[in-house]
Amino acid sequence: MPKSANPNPPSFDVARLAGVSRSAVSRAFTPGGTISPETRDKVTKAASELGYRVNSLARGLQQRHSGIVGLVASRLDTPLRSRQVRLLSEALIREGFKPMLITAEQPDDVSALIESLLGYRVAGMILTSDSPTRALIEDCKRLELPVVLVNRAGATNWGDRVVADNDTGGQLAANVMIDSGAKHLGCLVPKRKTYSVSGRADAFMDAAAQLGIPAEVFYAEDQSYDDARAANSTLPISSLTDWLRRGPRGWR
Repeated sequence: MPKSANPNPPSFDVARLAGVSRSAVSRAFTPGGTISPETRDKVTKAASELGYRVNSLARGLQQRHSGIVGLVASRLDTPLRSRQVRLLSEALIREGFKPMLITAEQPDDVSALIESLLGYRVAGMILTSDSPTRALIEDCKRLELPVVLVNRAGATNWGDRVVADNDTGGQLAANVMIDSGAKHLGCLVPKRKTYSVSGRADAFMDAAAQLGIPAEVFYAEDQSYDDARAANSTLPISSLTDWLRRGPRGWR
């Protein structure tokens, strides 16, 4: 039988061609659905002939969620963030979810993007960029929508947080330089403060102060590598690249 003239054939057509009920078609495409191998084979063959695809959004209207997990991220040009997004997406797919990646390059973008995700009846949200407003988090709480904040400050007690140990990271960075014999430390940070950067920078400066080592904070326009290179010309050393290349023995 040729494919249906309808580019989006309904499940009724699949059921009729396979000689089964519409509920059997639904179970065939539902993970863990109770259906015999023979019936599932009939349904999948009929669906293939007709060009049928499950409408996940329509199914989401019947269920509590669509199976989509919103993944809000920014700065995908950085190795850390691109790897983070890739690993999160792979993990979601393994668990049977469908990641929907939305990029937010400005803090004000986050709230608008979360509002749009709620319209898709997402199963949850993972936020790696900036923090949502208290009002939006309260909306998620009211909807019982799972939210995970990755290295973000939280506005309320709703949701889960996965955070790096920024204090230890900042202290370790300072200690490595001090142990190598450095007598004057510098910390390059973006002008716009973020939860992670602020935590590490504060810990770095505190560690230096506790040991009586002079330390200064220098500012880049933003967090990209290009911004760091541009800030290089303002540092009181000949070259940031040379400084890094010299390694710990040259940090004096």
